[in-house]
Amino acid sequence: MHTSLDKLSNEQFQKLYPIILCEHDPQWAATYEFEKKLILSALKREATNINHYGSTSVPGLLAKPSIDILLEIREGSNIYDIIFKMAQIGYTYISRSYCSETTCMFFKGYSESGFAKNVFHLHMRYPNDWDELYFCNYLKVRPDLVKEYSKLKLNILKLYLNNRKLYTAAKTDFIIKTTSLARYELGSLKNSSVN
Repeated sequence: MHTSLDKLSNEQFQKLYPIILCEHDPQWAATYEFEKKLILSALKREATNINHYGSTSVPGLLAKPSIDILLEIREGSNIYDIIFKMAQIGYTYISRSYCSETTCMFFKGYSESGFAKNVFHLHMRYPNDWDELYFCNYLKVRPDLVKEYSKLKLNILKLYLNNRKLYTAAKTDFIIKTTSLARYELGSLKNSSVN
């Protein structure tokens, strides 16, 4: 059963879905692969690229146990058809102000009693050169930055345990700096193609 996330106050959301950090679980990669097949079977015509990104994609990194997925769709795709198809496979469309026809979010694994066993955040966008992929790919080759980022997360979690917005904002400087280094050192990235 899905809860309407849009109708929850910030306090209700924080209480029901607290910020949790875990050690890296190698099973996250397999969980992503299973979900990827499910998504691509639902969006055969619309999807162009799909990637596992975010902290669960980086070995050794402390992470919130939710799988972040970046799904790129073809220009001209019918967003309303996609919302319907995603609902058929258990995703809830998040219609908050940060969603538009170029960036939509879908959540899966949020129940009225809290988190399910597997939680997914799907970010749907049109094709582009996304910073998030640079950031994660760079961390995968820089274990020193993985340690630094994990330490930062622990420190800010102590400060902002019940404030997801401030927790996220406190990571911004590190993410911007690391992404700049990644873009400089990695050059062009090849996304995971759907073909």
